[in-house]
Parts: sequence; structure tokens; C-alpha cells
Amino acid sequence: MNEASSEEVSAHSPEQQQLVELVINEQNIDQLIENIVLDQPIEEEAEQEGPSGLRLEEAVEVKDIAEIAAAVIEEVKEEVKELAHVPVVKTQRQIQQETLEREFKEQIEGIMQAHVVHEDKKKAIKVHSRKTYLNGGEHLQFLVGIEHIGVTPQQYYDMVKDLKEFIKVGSNMRDNFELLEEEKTLDGEPIQTFANFGKKRAMMQGRMNFDTRYFNKSELIVVLSSQGNDGIRDAYLAKNPECNKKYSHSTTILSGFKFDPIFDKADATKVIGTHMFLLSTADHGSIPKWIIEKFAPKGMSEYIESFVEVMKKRL
Repeated sequence: MNEASSEEVSAHSPEQQQLVELVINEQNIDQLIENIVLDQPIEEEAEQEGPSGLRLEEAVEVKDIAEIAAAVIEEVKEEVKELAHVPVVKTQRQIQQETLEREFKEQIEGIMQAHVVHEDKKKAIKVHSRKTYLNGGEHLQFLVGIEHIGVTPQQYYDMVKDLKEFIKVGSNMRDNFELLEEEKTLDGEPIQTFANFGKKRAMMQGRMNFDTRYFNKSELIVVLSSQGNDGIRDAYLAKNPECNKKYSHSTTILSGFKFDPIFDKADATKVIGTHMFLLSTADHGSIPKWIIEKFAPKGMSEYIESFVEVMKKRL
């Protein structure tokens, strides 16, 4: 099932994009002219040896070829200008990703100023909490951070992107985990929609989420949200009606990971570790708010620690 717009068109081909960068940025023009000169057909009877060892007809001089090349470049520039102005139509998922990423970064920045509700100084873990207004309602939001020296942000990003490793982290919390849909963004990163079935705990029924993960490799962030998954969720539940009886529904309003580098104090260019942040904003369904407020901070701390443990085994 694909939520892509019917008006979607493909982006420029790699060859076209290379041409756009080459000509519009006005880089390597001399090299382009030389390439065109070298590509000119040479008559077999040509005997004269010209610049760079070229064998040319006596009647054809290099400057003439350069003029031809310059004219060709002007034609190419005009074609490239037309290509450059062709808009790349994004899918609904890609538009959604941009919106959620912007909100995610705003929420991260805001909750950094919120009060600390749990701290483990020995493990350098802090959990912040506040109430926030998102998606038309008030929600309890948590942010937990942890430092891990010896592992780069890119390594953590790659681990979270690996579905097997991601599932492994929360294996003691889940009954099941199913990938339902996957597509690629314009930069080649995946957009993954999955069903997540949490185990029953104490007197509470197991919870069921239908989330989508969006990856941004330029900023090393991973956003999770249930927003935009109504069609996928409804189709799944229509085929698996027993899930409605076994699980209560919870909604991930806006959650995700952010991986920041830790630099060496003696060398500001050397990355020596990762400061990993985990943001959670969710509607927990039927679970009372007082239970969330009491147990969520410690649960967030344990959850982010599990990423460190899995990473240690992965290396």
C-alpha cells in the first residue's frame, strides 16, 4: 500500500544532475571543453600532430574546435536551465517527513530547558519531562540523554537503521514487530512503517503502535510518528481483528533519536564519542497519567541504556 501522490514524478537522472552541477555551478568548464575537443572525430588521413598529441586535418585548427565546443556548451547551458527549473514532486510521506523533522528539532530544543525528573550521574544519564501541545492535544513528553565514548554518531545512526538491531533493543518489551511498508526518500534513506506490539505489563493490557521511521543522514536524526498511518493501520486490523481484543492502541505523536558528536578537548576536530538523545511524545491510551509520570522516567533511562549494551555487542 503506497501513499505516494499520483502526481509524483521522478527526479533528474544521475547524468542530468551531474550536468546541472557542472554547468550551472560553472565548475570545470575548461575540462569540459578539453573533453569535447578530445571527443571530436579524427580523419584517418590526418597527419599533422597538434596540441596534446592530437592528430588533426590541416584545415581544422584547435581554435576552431574550441569555438565549436563553446557553442555546444551554450546550447547545453540552455538545456540545463530548463531541466533545473523542473520541480521535483515529493510524495506525501516525504512532505510529512520534512514537517515532522522540523517539529522534532523544535521539541528537542524546547524540552532541553525543562526540569530533570531522573538522573544517574554515574552513567551520565538525565531525563527531562514537560507537558507539550502537539497534534491537537496535550501530551507528556520525555527526553533522555546518554554519553558513549568510543562510538561515533554515525555508528549509532547505522545501528538504529538496522531493523534487526533496533528490534533487539526492545525485545524484552515486545510481543511482535512487523515491517509493513518501506519506501525511499530523495536522498536514498528509508521510510519504514511498522506494527509494534508491546507485551502485557502488570495489570495493563499490551499496547499496539503503527509507527513510521524517517531517517535524515545529513543531521543524524531518526524521527518516529504514528501520524499519517491511518490507512495502513486500518488495513492491517481488518486482516487481523484479534489484535483489537489483545492489545489497546497507543499513538506515537512525535518521538525519535538525535546523535551528536563528542569532541576531544585537546583536538576540537576529533570525534571521540556520541551524545545520544531519545525523545518520546505519545498518547499512552488507557494507561493512567500518574503511572506514566511515575514509571516512564526510569523506563526511558533503562531503554536508552539498552542501546549502549547492544552497541557494545555489535562492535
